[in-house]
Amino acid sequence: MIVSCRNDICVYWKNDECMLEAIDINEAGFCNDYISVNIPSEELEYYRKKHLDDLRNRAY
Repeated sequence: MIVSCRNDICVYWKNDECMLEAIDINEAGFCNDYISVNIPSEELEYYRKKHLDDLRNRAY
């Protein structure tokens, strides 16, 4: 079973899918079986911008 997932900072996330074989979903439709990586927002923003800049530089 393939489960779509948008939580890209979960260690079980890969290419918009959950890598676990089986998961528990709560009443709100969220996965109960996740480990979230705590990345400071400043660091996350830095790497998002850096990655976006790298992609833009490749396009030209």
